[in-house]
Amino acid sequence: MKTIISTSFYAYLNYIGSILLLLSPWLFGFDELKGGSASIFIPVFTGMSLLTMALFTNNELGVFKAFPMQLHLVITAFSGFFLLTSPWLFDFYAQVYIPHVCLGSFFLLAGIFTANSPFLVRPHHALREAGITSIDANEGRLMV
Repeated sequence: MKTIISTSFYAYLNYIGSILLLLSPWLFGFDELKGGSASIFIPVFTGMSLLTMALFTNNELGVFKAFPMQLHLVITAFSGFFLLTSPWLFDFYAQVYIPHVCLGSFFLLAGIFTANSPFLVRPHHALREAGITSIDANEGRLMV
């Protein structure tokens, strides 16, 4: 399947989306919900985590370039899925769910449809040498 988001465009989207997610309780007005600790904590913590990970990712806007892009995309997609389902997992869907669903869907789809995403790239066959499976240098994926 063809990817629709380049890694350079994703880098910008990632920073903007992470900051938006981090500030979402205050931007969308659910920061003062009664018993809303999970509804506030989850987007703030996820936003901080994704923003920190963006700083360490090996892409065009990464500052420290220590984190592989494919692993970043996997964690982003799983974080998006967790954020998408969190209103029902933690039972606060009756109070607020739209920001979680929208931002969770954004990160899930961005993690899947970015170039070189491990969800869309087919693995190469590894050559066995002395019984050791090598790591493909083009993609950084462990092949069996």
